[in-house]
Amino acid sequence: MAEIIAIRAASVEPRVAGHPLLPHRPGMTTSRTADSRLPNSDSNTVRKDNARRLLAEFLGTFALIFLGTGAVVLEDLGMGSLVTVMLVHALAIMVIAYAHGDISGSIINPAATL
Repeated sequence: MAEIIAIRAASVEPRVAGHPLLPHRPGMTTSRTADSRLPNSDSNTVRKDNARRLLAEFLGTFALIFLGTGAVVLEDLGMGSLVTVMLVHALAIMVIAYAHGDISGSIINPAATL
């Protein structure tokens, strides 16, 4: 029994100072500054990322308004029902969330993304 405990104690990796769960790896910094947490704080990268988010939100909002309004018009013409309008809105939000949820969080509101 003592041999098993000794083997387990020898195989435990050293830990990051102050954190009981994170293993320490050579070259790993424990700095808590905002710049060290960003993958690349280059202003050009940030600008491209913001443009990408805004474009995704614009396209998502456009699709939701276009499809939702189209469903309401079709319902008004007698080619659908209130359930059809509901399903079109629900499916539009689902497709938008799956299509660009990882880009902007699928808020579907460009003003909130800013």
